[in-house]
Amino acid sequence: MTRNVVAAADGSGDITKGIAEVADATRSTNAGVTETEHAAGQLAELSAELERLVARFPVLTSTWVTHPVRRSCSGRPSKVRSMKLAEIRCYPIKSLLGEQLTTAEVDQRGLVGDRLWAVRDTDGKLGSGKNTRRFRRMPGLFTLRGHSGDPVPVVELPDGSRFAADKPAGHGAVSEVLGRRVTIEREAEVMHHDEGPVSLITTAALRRLHDLVGEPVDPVRFRANLLVDVPGRDFPEDGWLGRAVRIGSEVVLRPRRRLTRCVMIDLAQEDAPQQGHLLRTVAEHHDMTFGVWATVERPGRIRLQDAVEVVPA
Repeated sequence: MTRNVVAAADGSGDITKGIAEVADATRSTNAGVTETEHAAGQLAELSAELERLVARFPVLTSTWVTHPVRRSCSGRPSKVRSMKLAEIRCYPIKSLLGEQLTTAEVDQRGLVGDRLWAVRDTDGKLGSGKNTRRFRRMPGLFTLRGHSGDPVPVVELPDGSRFAADKPAGHGAVSEVLGRRVTIEREAEVMHHDEGPVSLITTAALRRLHDLVGEPVDPVRFRANLLVDVPGRDFPEDGWLGRAVRIGSEVVLRPRRRLTRCVMIDLAQEDAPQQGHLLRTVAEHHDMTFGVWATVERPGRIRLQDAVEVVPA
């Protein structure tokens, strides 16, 4: 991957040089109409190729990148948009609807309070949208919402009523909604996360998925903690595995693996309706994965619109 990025960076340098040369040619007062039109065509092709490289290798956009042919009214070179933190989501109770935040504290476990509590049935399995050794599918979970609370989160029922997650009377109400006897319990020895502490997706990957399914895809379907705004239409986060990702001035994450997806991304949730072919598309075009999970190398606070930087290896 490093060789590819270096090669891409070198290639983008050649392209940038070529763009500058073509731009000079188009400004030549002695050039004829035909020569100018030909140079303009070359300029457009080289610009498109540079943008493709930047989208494919996000390390090239981890800092401002000067683009020699995009100029402001003053004639000074403009800059390619850098990566930013576009959304922060926390799910205080696993597999329930969650909440969007403007800021969050991140520790070694992940976003503070994220998936710290979970619905548990009489067999000890956690409520989920899928059946596994640890999880049990429980239809109706997405009609409930978890809110952050101190010292325990708050559960919101479909009728809008709320109760503290550790109240037995509330457990009875949730049991009625789900049609089975359940409790809501705090995490013990084993983390409630499906795979890792912090989940992350990008707008570039959402645009690529849009192209594949033919319609916009709401990021809420993937229940990721962080949405990073990245130019392009690809899966740039796949190239971040094993590398440090700095968010704002404090937090550093290290993506470890791609996130395997399940039927939950097709379920109706929030304002996203039932979807019948999203999981199949992800399986066919991206090995059943979308986004990555990361460990926390340096804790701290993150905020919306924080700059996101993939640190060069």
